[in-house]
Amino acid sequence: MTRSTRRNFTILAAVAAASTLLAWAVITLNGFSDDSLRIALRLSARISFMLFLVIFVARPLAQLFPGRLTRTLLRERRSLGIAFGTNHIVHLALIACRYTAFPELEYPVSSGIVGGTAYLLILLMLITSFDGPTRAIGPKAWRVLHKTGLYFVGFVFVTTLLPDEGDPFFTFERAWFVVLTVIALVIRMTAWFAQRKNAPQP
Repeated sequence: MTRSTRRNFTILAAVAAASTLLAWAVITLNGFSDDSLRIALRLSARISFMLFLVIFVARPLAQLFPGRLTRTLLRERRSLGIAFGTNHIVHLALIACRYTAFPELEYPVSSGIVGGTAYLLILLMLITSFDGPTRAIGPKAWRVLHKTGLYFVGFVFVTTLLPDEGDPFFTFERAWFVVLTVIALVIRMTAWFAQRKNAPQP
């Protein structure tokens, strides 16, 4: 096992343990109920969302503002991706726990299809964040998979910012994440236009 692989497994194990412990603490402190599971789900989703936004802007930030910090962020993007994928697998386990413990809850079929596709991509991206699977699929397929996954998962996250039935449209938490999402999109688009502008003309 290479040093890189050992490091990646360490990150995976550490994040899995921390995410599970956090969820357990939330549920234990609030008592096991649908409400406590929803709180744990919301918390783990927000942590995943923040990790995702950092991953989403890592490369464009390095292109726009080259420096030690942005280079470090770009270099650690794979580690952040492993942390994101692991945390969101724990999030999936919480979803399964909730609907197993409370079978009377209804889960929309459309949400299951979209969410299932997102989780399939997350799992594939997580697996191919390790050296062996990365070599096995090759650089071209790796780029296609991770770019597709990045944008599809981003789309799913954006849809979660829309209010649920009965929820107020505007809340401070929702507004904060909308602002962060818009900033991330502006950074990414700015870097894309700058790259196009600086590309050699044919």
